Amino acid sequence: MRNNTLLVASVVLLAVGVTPVRAEPLDHVPRGAAMAIVIPSIKRTGERLDQFVNDSDLWPGARPSIFLPMLTSQFGLSTAGLNNDAPLACVLADRRVLDPANNTGFRWEQQSVLAAPVGDLTMMLQPFGLKPNDLAGPKAVKAGGRFMTLRGKTLYVGMNAAAVESVANGKPLPGLIAQARRQPFTDGDILVHVGAEAWGEIWSDLLRDVREVFALGEDFDEESKRTATRLVDTLSSVRFAVANIKLEGGLGVTIDTFFDPESADKVAAFLNDMRGGDGRSHLTSLPKGDALALYAATGNGAKNALGARILLSRALSQTSGLDGLIPEAYHRHVVTALEQVWRELRGSRAGVYRVGNSGQTGHVALIAVLDTDDPQRLLKQLPDMLKLANEAGAEAAERAGVGRPKFIYEPNAAQVGGATVHHINIDTTNLPLDVRRDLHKLLGPNWHRIRLAVVDKHVVMLVGSSSALFSRAIENVRQQRVGIADHPALAASAKRLSPLRKFEFHLDMANVLAVGRDLTENAQRLTSKQPTDLISAAVTMEADQIRFDLWIPNDQFKQGKYLGGL
Repeated sequence: MRNNTLLVASVVLLAVGVTPVRAEPLDHVPRGAAMAIVIPSIKRTGERLDQFVNDSDLWPGARPSIFLPMLTSQFGLSTAGLNNDAPLACVLADRRVLDPANNTGFRWEQQSVLAAPVGDLTMMLQPFGLKPNDLAGPKAVKAGGRFMTLRGKTLYVGMNAAAVESVANGKPLPGLIAQARRQPFTDGDILVHVGAEAWGEIWSDLLRDVREVFALGEDFDEESKRTATRLVDTLSSVRFAVANIKLEGGLGVTIDTFFDPESADKVAAFLNDMRGGDGRSHLTSLPKGDALALYAATGNGAKNALGARILLSRALSQTSGLDGLIPEAYHRHVVTALEQVWRELRGSRAGVYRVGNSGQTGHVALIAVLDTDDPQRLLKQLPDMLKLANEAGAEAAERAGVGRPKFIYEPNAAQVGGATVHHINIDTTNLPLDVRRDLHKLLGPNWHRIRLAVVDKHVVMLVGSSSALFSRAIENVRQQRVGIADHPALAASAKRLSPLRKFEFHLDMANVLAVGRDLTENAQRLTSKQPTDLISAAVTMEADQIRFDLWIPNDQFKQGKYLGGL
């Protein structure tokens, strides 16, 4: 008797459309959706959006939050009765829900469905002449030229009954996301989901174009061709991607990709090769100073050299205008030379610094630290690389009818802080006088020399004239000092990035602007500003994940507004 009662109760619950509570914002996105935009909290997102556009000076005095509730008007709903503390979602349903044979066109209006959070259902239904009991059944009800159905505390509205029912009844997207990877999507302000398969021929055409780009010719060996095929197959295995946008204190964007479980083993094998082993990027040993930009990457170049070779080769062949620098006949040789250098790297990091405007240092200098198992083997690649650069440059210069510099390698040229320093000297006699004058002003009197110091299993590089910065970098590497990596601004930015990142980039617009003013006004060096946060970006690659992070704090938006005034 008890079992029969449970069975009847279950049937009744299904009949009236009662479903489990959708606790996460992405619960309102069905797994087959082509696209969705989710606002986790109309009130909170609106408040943060208003504060963001004002604090960043992008739109002073504006209140863009007033547009959020207006999304409901596009579906015939008023804002009355909305629960402004709950998620609001606009979903583009799978086109095949409307027509299973449709693999080409989109019917945007018919596929669009609004998932509106219910505060007062009676008020929400009043414009349609409906009452709450009218939505008790499992099917969408037509009223006022719209179809709608109720699931829990969410009202689903759209122009097509099949689309509405597919979104309301579909299995929630978070069921495809491991618990550990859901957390970033629970505290965002705007979420954007894009499914791959639901885009039909649009996605297929994109993959076909990618395959054509990475179709390697006879110049490549079979292993390279297999690597290119694996790369395209990995892209083909993307099931969906989710972007998480946060507006607290600035603009933060995280884009995470999710792959088809059936291809998990192949995807993991390829991504593990491309990531080049364990370890995350870091800025250790770069000297402290007024950095305009900082970069770091980690990975065993011997493991991912083929992938790097293919990407570089395709970039050269697909980018118009590069022939002016590297003639097409030299593309293959340049790629091969750079691949050999890449194989020796285990990580790298670099910074561009503001060093003043005196005649001794110029305005900026670049410091780089290259990690390698054998620095001498890495440096042995240089003579052949420079010879190739000179040959390619000479041909490009002859075609263009302009002068080109000539690179000359000078090993064992000096000693700095106990480290042997090698020089790459640049013969600039063929360069126009105004170019030489500008480079001298920017980089100082040694602008035509690149210095390379060997320190243990590292090569420290200086481009520019700041010998003091170079010496500090050498000493930091030798003593394994943290250097600029413990700067508070970098620590603050790091909290916005994945802790597993393989690549990171940071930019301080305040120092960029200061250098710009120095160069254009010949002003005295300004007092250093201590930034509280930086523009930061990172890429993370794991066996089941490719993730991109971007963070732009409000102060950096303000600095960016002044670029046009230099």
